[in-house]
Amino acid sequence: MSFPAYNSRDMMRAQYKLVTEGLHLAHLLAVAGASMGADQALQLAVLYPGFMDGILSLSGGALWSSGVLFFGPLMQSVIESCAGWENGNYEAISSTCGANAVSVLVPYFYTRDWWDTNIKTPEAFSRWRKEMGDYYLDVQDARDLYHLSKALGRAFIGDSPGFNGDAGAALGSIRARTLFIVSPQDPFLPRHMEAQVKLIPNARMVSIDSIAGHFACCGADRQATAVVSKAMRRFLGDLVRPRTR
Repeated sequence: MSFPAYNSRDMMRAQYKLVTEGLHLAHLLAVAGASMGADQALQLAVLYPGFMDGILSLSGGALWSSGVLFFGPLMQSVIESCAGWENGNYEAISSTCGANAVSVLVPYFYTRDWWDTNIKTPEAFSRWRKEMGDYYLDVQDARDLYHLSKALGRAFIGDSPGFNGDAGAALGSIRARTLFIVSPQDPFLPRHMEAQVKLIPNARMVSIDSIAGHFACCGADRQATAVVSKAMRRFLGDLVRPRTR
């Protein structure tokens, strides 16, 4: 718990060092991220504008709806109330602590229509819960999640060095071609996503009106998955084509 406070820029600097110094890759064709990863991909493009040719931003952006700001403190409160938390200085703690904390996000992953359509029986819920638990809910470490939730509150892209809090100027500095793939039914995203897209010089957006909402990016709607796949293939193909001529 004495680990120094960090933010998204620190995380992206660490990943940049991993890729360039650890993997010895000086340049990337594209950087992709979903949800929080979309935010971070854009942050990486601001910090290292010549490092990649393209950015794929899935179900996310540099700016979020105002309600997202409350999730970090809420998750921290859930963790702090866990039995055995001991101000984070535990030797062991139940996996339900992290699962309960990230569960505050779950109702907003999909729309109400998606829940009504796909989770109609206890058996359907059990199948969904096991799958979600295996790769997301039940694999969270409480202390790591606590640090991460605090870092998300320090993630404003306008605070990047040299931009004096101006998010528009920060986004305007991105040189990589950028593709946003979003659903207008995603409650995490603000209604002015188009404004973010317009701020980036070479950016466009594919909008998928899916009841999967935030998870339209990630396999919760077959039709949405087909649209996402087609858009990604086209985008990556356009990036590769100039290099192969």
